Amino acid sequence: MKTINKNNMRTAWVAITNGTFMLLLLTAPLRDFHMKEQLFRSFGSAPPPFSYWRELLATPLTLGVSFVLVLGILAELRRNVLALILNVVLYAWCLAAVLIERAKVSGNAPAQDLFIGLVFVIVPLSVVLIVDSIFYARALLRKNPMASPLPE
Repeated sequence: MKTINKNNMRTAWVAITNGTFMLLLLTAPLRDFHMKEQLFRSFGSAPPPFSYWRELLATPLTLGVSFVLVLGILAELRRNVLALILNVVLYAWCLAAVLIERAKVSGNAPAQDLFIGLVFVIVPLSVVLIVDSIFYARALLRKNPMASPLPE
């Protein structure tokens, strides 16, 4: 498989963005439980029992995306061209899913919720997608002395 050039800034960027996205995905059940716990305490009632693994396994997409993020980091560390596909396509897919969902709820959601979604979801995903695209475009356009020749 074709390799891409060594760029420590790209590797650090991929490790930070993929690691952060994975952390947000895997801690979502805990954050949701703490918000529900505060709500139940404010009403003076006991929160329902909580199981992290049950909540995490209730959404298998979370584990699948986390697995792809880990594979993206590993492919980047091995300087494999598969890193381009795993990292750029995943963020493009996430951005498309967010934009489609936003279009579905835009008529019923308050303007404040739409603005918060824009600032905290759409803009960061767009920045990560643009920076990843720039890094990989530069890596593929450069002549790479370490790259293996393509079979003819």
